[in-house]
Amino acid sequence: MFVHPYAVRAQALKLVDAGENDCEIARRLRLPRTTVRDWRHRKGLAVSGMTCPRCWRYSHRPIVFSARDYSELLALYLGDGYNLSYEFSNRSAQIRELFMDACDLVGVEYRRYSRYVRIYRRMSVALMQQHVGMKA
Repeated sequence: MFVHPYAVRAQALKLVDAGENDCEIARRLRLPRTTVRDWRHRKGLAVSGMTCPRCWRYSHRPIVFSARDYSELLALYLGDGYNLSYEFSNRSAQIRELFMDACDLVGVEYRRYSRYVRIYRRMSVALMQQHVGMKA
């Protein structure tokens, strides 16, 4: 699953409001036509504060992410805790980049591979445990 930036979705919905068809919007924004179609159909369901900021799916409850929630989600991605190392894998290069950006912000050293990121150094593993917690 590929996640598009919120700004791209907002731009697409502006074009929907302007009366453009799905094919034209997809061409202009270089998106799959089916993505534009899905956004158009879900537009009426969205209520401010009631949609997920990542996938824009409707929720009956407000969706609010705290730093602790994000850390828990990140920990679930990281693996099973075998041997003071972490591994993060995702098919999306953009999501891997987000993870590496977060590591850079807190000083975690990592090794980048084609489909995953690994953290081996003792100090970096300690930082991960401090910021993310023990792996699940």
